Amino acid sequence: MPMIGSLEWKKLPAAFRACLLGLGSGILLTPFSSCRAGTHVSISPAGEGMVSASPAKAQAATFWEAMENAEFDWTGSRTIEGAEAAFAGSLNAVMGGMWARAEDLARKALDEAKDPVLAAKAGDLLFQILFHQSKWEDLSALRAKGGFTLPEGNTILLAEAFRGTPEERYLFPESPVRRPISLTWGGNPVVEVEVNGRRRKFWIDTGAGLSVIASDAAEDCGVASLAAGEAEARAATGRNVGVRAAAIRELKIGGLEIRNHPVMIIDKRNLEVKLLGLVRLLKIDGLIGWNAIRHIDMEIDYGGKQVILRKPVKRDASERRLVWLGQPVVRLHTGDGRPVLFGLDTGSRATSLTETILGKIDAAAAGEKSAATWSAGGSVRARTRFVSGVALVLGGFRFDFEKIAVTGDKRAVVVRLDGIIGSDILQDTRLSLDAANGRFEIERGGKAD
Repeated sequence: MPMIGSLEWKKLPAAFRACLLGLGSGILLTPFSSCRAGTHVSISPAGEGMVSASPAKAQAATFWEAMENAEFDWTGSRTIEGAEAAFAGSLNAVMGGMWARAEDLARKALDEAKDPVLAAKAGDLLFQILFHQSKWEDLSALRAKGGFTLPEGNTILLAEAFRGTPEERYLFPESPVRRPISLTWGGNPVVEVEVNGRRRKFWIDTGAGLSVIASDAAEDCGVASLAAGEAEARAATGRNVGVRAAAIRELKIGGLEIRNHPVMIIDKRNLEVKLLGLVRLLKIDGLIGWNAIRHIDMEIDYGGKQVILRKPVKRDASERRLVWLGQPVVRLHTGDGRPVLFGLDTGSRATSLTETILGKIDAAAAGEKSAATWSAGGSVRARTRFVSGVALVLGGFRFDFEKIAVTGDKRAVVVRLDGIIGSDILQDTRLSLDAANGRFEIERGGKAD
């Protein structure tokens, strides 16, 4: 039975309990995630051939419009060559998981760009590619090169702090690792880990670019800052939160051992959710972020309350459904077959749309309401717009939304995202993530083997 301060949960009014249940999720980093009012959705098998006939898409009028729409083979009003062709080719290689080619083409675009806008975007793309691969020395050299604006929040300071750390290593046992998970009030998966031999509870958070540990847990587990300086990260609320670079010497998830794992230390007060700023509703020890998840063939069994971890094995993939563009992105379709791109954020409670997708689908207005966005460092409340009549096809299933929130513009590097997949539609499923092979699969009715 949950306790709120000294109050028994069952003695609280039902409406108040429902309100509190809507608050306990959504603390993420780079990018931070949010927690808004939940979606209303029904799920059914997609059916054979449901997305085979995609409606014709209007061709982008300009190069940058094409890049925003992920049309990397654009042949519009003029021929693209030189730096522009290299930039588009780099983005296409990133989508295909071809990191060496993506890096080479991004460097070419940066070196040859005469347009300052293109140079800035090429520099940001190269930064993201190097950061994703943990190439800390190369990132430091990129900073020295100059010629473009560094990423917001001085994230480069984290990269420079990681320069002197020993190489990260993943030691997988021969058999798959199976660990029980719990789910937060918002449905976010939580697993017990060992940090330098001490047990802690970490969220499994695809929306966190780097793993996170709370300052009190870091002190107790002997995780020290690598540098005196503090960088900043932007939360979903728009606030900046101070972060310090560190490396966990030994992070264990059952039989999987990760050595020298780069993390961010965040003040423990910024990883708490409090009622009226007084009563603590939720305390997070840390987050297993994308920099760990991308090295693991991971299955999150929401219904069976377990996570299964395997060493990735290279496969021939005809289509990479899970791609990376500064954050994990999933390819899916609208109900009438239009391809769309959604960010994947298991740390966010609610699935949502962006304004971008509204130009591709027919959706009816479903009112507005005041909703809270919770993130590291606090919360903000704002008016949120809702629409109805939206259908998405994902992993062999059709999701029909009675009502779903619409947020502002969200980008993955330069590409406009159509929405964010949150934990709400993943409940009672088995979610398989294998970033090395671009694999994203879901099955209904998950249960422990």
